[in-house]
Amino acid sequence: MSAVISLVVHSIHDASLRAGIESDDPVAWVLDGLLATDAYNAQIERTVLAGVLTGSLDALRRESALSILYSGRLGIFAGVTERERVAIRQVERRYGISVLYGTLRRGRHAHEVLLVDATQAVRADGNDFRYACWERFGLDSQRHDGDAGYTLAMNAARPILAALAAIGATANDGPKIAIAHGSLGMPLLLATELDEPTAWRTLFYAYETPAARQIVERRAGHDTSFYNVMAKARVAKLALETIYGSQDDLPEHALLRLATTCDAVLAVSEHVADELRFVGGRFAGVPLEVVPLGMTGKAVTPADRADAAGRLRAYAATLAGFEPDFVFTHVDPMTVSKGLWRDVRVLEHLDGQLKRKGCRALYLLFSSSTADGHAPEELTAWEAEYGWPVQHRAGNGDLRETEAALYLEAFEPFNRRAGNVRAILINQAGWGEGALGRRMPPGLTVADCLHGADLVFGQSIYEPFGLRTAEAALAGTPVCMSNVCGSVPALRKAAGELPENVIVADYVKMPPGYWLGSPYDALAIDQGVRDWVEQKNSLPAAHTLAQRLTVDDAVRSARLESGERIRAALCWDGIAENMFLPAMRRVLQTTVRRKSTSQLKR
Repeated sequence: MSAVISLVVHSIHDASLRAGIESDDPVAWVLDGLLATDAYNAQIERTVLAGVLTGSLDALRRESALSILYSGRLGIFAGVTERERVAIRQVERRYGISVLYGTLRRGRHAHEVLLVDATQAVRADGNDFRYACWERFGLDSQRHDGDAGYTLAMNAARPILAALAAIGATANDGPKIAIAHGSLGMPLLLATELDEPTAWRTLFYAYETPAARQIVERRAGHDTSFYNVMAKARVAKLALETIYGSQDDLPEHALLRLATTCDAVLAVSEHVADELRFVGGRFAGVPLEVVPLGMTGKAVTPADRADAAGRLRAYAATLAGFEPDFVFTHVDPMTVSKGLWRDVRVLEHLDGQLKRKGCRALYLLFSSSTADGHAPEELTAWEAEYGWPVQHRAGNGDLRETEAALYLEAFEPFNRRAGNVRAILINQAGWGEGALGRRMPPGLTVADCLHGADLVFGQSIYEPFGLRTAEAALAGTPVCMSNVCGSVPALRKAAGELPENVIVADYVKMPPGYWLGSPYDALAIDQGVRDWVEQKNSLPAAHTLAQRLTVDDAVRSARLESGERIRAALCWDGIAENMFLPAMRRVLQTTVRRKSTSQLKR
């Protein structure tokens, strides 16, 4: 089929160019998957990934395999025509910015990348744009300019639009779509509406609801409180800010509210769509389409799983000093949203059930509170001195930030009490040969920890989707997920029912006898109540997990086959052809845009 859309501009952040399952950035996952599909590339004539340049150019080239065609900072000009070079230089001088232009391959397809370093942007131009956004959309930038991400996104918006013209991307009169990937992608779309309103159609892809995340993470009741508040508020027809107060101190929330100016709004999960409706205002009347994150199309074979399990089990046995019957894993950054303490609650119940079966298990948490990992020489010294990562020390640089509290207050007490499960914290950021110390087997990867484990945990308090647990589930691995993970309804819909190897721990459901009559009753749920709910509701999850754990290869193969059938529905090829592209085509068919300046400013 011939291309029907002449240009699609994805408004992103430079960090999103780092792709793969090891990335914690869902936008990176989308760019890695969607842009590699034949379905997408058959329909889109030209794709440009446009955004703010914030990090090191060397790191960007190394981590994204970016091929640079133009960079004034690096003195690279050979990849563009003389006309383009002159035009880009004019944009750089006009706005006081630096442009990086290049190409990036995704699968068999190459796409353009246009990044703007706006750290030294001309102040007057940025102020003019802010004033225009306040006058037209009611966006008060004075409240948010202390936020570096917001400031750079606003400073870069008009320069990016000008740079797109400089490389000839907007010269074609055909249909053009600008897609904001998350709230910080919105300034570019606001620039298109202010400066070229008839030339563009716009689409917002919501990966989360910033105010919902902030509330869940900061309030002691976490998801137990918030999602009960949301359910009761829906009945009472109350919006989020009616209950929680203004969220305008959060720049991402202020930008999110302007997503209703777009021609279409997509949500990464049913949970995010519900949260957007809870935000209220114009979201209450905006049609929201759920387009889940696609999964990798590569099938996991029984041989792949066996190889992964072999590497993971070798590592587990080396650490534990014995051959465990089961290996449990959890791979996530150490942030409050991941709810890592909940794994220990389930393990406490599982320990007794495994004892009755005469089985032993090892739980490996791959998690670090910081993005920069420990130096190899540090790990070597700690391994020799006290057996890192089986044992840890505080005060010597080993346990950092929240790692100390989790290890000293949860892992150590659990290991003293438990007889059949041992919990080990591998607090190292990054992967690669030797990254986890001298006892790390050659070739061990994140995928091995998902495909080769006997159980994978992912009990977040806020999780718009949950890529890693979903990937593990499709490989036939039993997974323990909290009910607020956005991939739970996606897996259920794709399979027709919840897959047998997906065990959901519901920490929102209140125990019998606890009555919630209004959203304000749910608002009063504090840490004490949440702890009680977690202790009670982790028991049925542990009981089901104990029943689903198996060493039977036939059962494992059946689960793997079932997962591959689900993968066919959730892989990026299917998501692109059946969901993402139809949404873009509907945007082009829009004849009356939903924008109303007076309504917006009020």
